[in-house]
Amino acid sequence: MPFRHPSRRDMARLLALTGAGLGLGSSRALAGPLPLSAKDRRFLFVYTKGGWDPTWALAPMFDSPYVDVDDNSFETTAGDIPYVASWERPAVGQFMQDWSDRICLLHGMEVRAVTHGQCVQLVMTGTNDIRADDFASTLAGGASDLLLPSLVISGPSYTTRFASDIVRVGENGQLAGLLDGAALDDQEVQLPSPSGGEAIEDYVRRRAQEFRDASTDGGNGEKVAADLEASLDRLVDVRALAGEVDLTVEEPEDGYLPVSERAMPALTCLELGLSRVAMVEHTGLLGKNWDTHANAHMQSAHYQVLFEDLAILLEELETRPGPAGGSLLDETCVVVFSEMGRAPQLNAMFGKDHWTYTSAMLLGSGVAGGQVVGGYDVGLIGEPTDFATGDVSSTGRRITSADFGATLLALGDEESAIGEPVTAILA
Repeated sequence: MPFRHPSRRDMARLLALTGAGLGLGSSRALAGPLPLSAKDRRFLFVYTKGGWDPTWALAPMFDSPYVDVDDNSFETTAGDIPYVASWERPAVGQFMQDWSDRICLLHGMEVRAVTHGQCVQLVMTGTNDIRADDFASTLAGGASDLLLPSLVISGPSYTTRFASDIVRVGENGQLAGLLDGAALDDQEVQLPSPSGGEAIEDYVRRRAQEFRDASTDGGNGEKVAADLEASLDRLVDVRALAGEVDLTVEEPEDGYLPVSERAMPALTCLELGLSRVAMVEHTGLLGKNWDTHANAHMQSAHYQVLFEDLAILLEELETRPGPAGGSLLDETCVVVFSEMGRAPQLNAMFGKDHWTYTSAMLLGSGVAGGQVVGGYDVGLIGEPTDFATGDVSSTGRRITSADFGATLLALGDEESAIGEPVTAILA
């Protein structure tokens, strides 16, 4: 079933369902942007899977004799932001020119690992602790009163404390099919009767009580019990949601769905105040992945597709109303990142291997745009940076993934125990 935008009737019913208290015809909804608290800020994470090479679009390194760069590109600027332009990826240049006043590029972030699994965890949690919650989950946990606090369209997530707040939709909107049973139409599966469903719910609630009864001081039984009960309670409203708004997207015949289409249900949930956080994975041109150990030139194609998708997403965010009365872009911070960068020099296969330093792009609500924070030295190693000004400084220190996460949490008025916010990024 193709995705459709919600009607005004959809929105009115859903706002009532979630207790948002805003009628579509109310003077508040029509009054323009209202002061937005950090607690009300939304987040859209776009994760580029495999490790992008910032020198192909975001970080000009043409003056370094130690970095192999794209010979078909050149350095230029959008406002005060230097970037890498090429006729092969016009979408990059168009996006930078259109949105430079909203963009903050963060350069030289150290992830402190070179394997995919470790790097993904480090860039999302700031730590190797397997019990750690990722930054998106923590932000969602601060809005656990919402129906779908964290909506994972695709991509990784790590959480211990906020498991009941994470909702996986599926790359092609499989959640809706599971809720209404359509996913089982072609399967030889016998659905439980209503009485059977009640028995299952009773069993889960009994198990929750058993966890609670067995919990001791310092144990996690109470948390497990609360998560089980919260999931059951939320399921009722989620099933009602499936009947109100179509969260599915049309599955293409070739199996490749552009991120700009895949993310539309997430934008709808952010718009309606159902979610605080959404995550979508970007796997580059035709899903070929950004991990270019061979043929580094594929980075060019990946960046072209990425920025085509970002342009569509930003236009949607700018034109859709946000729950607080402004545009959805006024109320949403967009975070584009990867788990690692690429090595400075080409390998024997004309690709680039893993590199522990990388970049990220932030824009939208709460972000001080029109600037570059941090930088790289001639060896593509992150420079020490003054966190207050964002300038490279010998008296500063290198930005780590923990600091990146602390900055994101500060944008959402959440505390971080492991990093320091880069306050230059905060508007």
